[in-house]
Amino acid sequence: MDLSYSPEDRAFRDEVRSFLAAHLPVELSDKMRAGQDLDKAQYDQWHSILNEQGWLAPNWPR
Repeated sequence: MDLSYSPEDRAFRDEVRSFLAAHLPVELSDKMRAGQDLDKAQYDQWHSILNEQGWLAPNWPR
């Protein structure tokens, strides 16, 4: 079994890392790293950021 990342996997990983570095607000990152819960406004803020990127899934298809 080959557990190596494909070039596509590495490209996606790099895309996600770049996105987080550019768009994840410091206050949300700090709170999550400290194991604290986000409040509703913070979840809404993060969901808005993900939605702008096209990465928000509001529900699963049936």
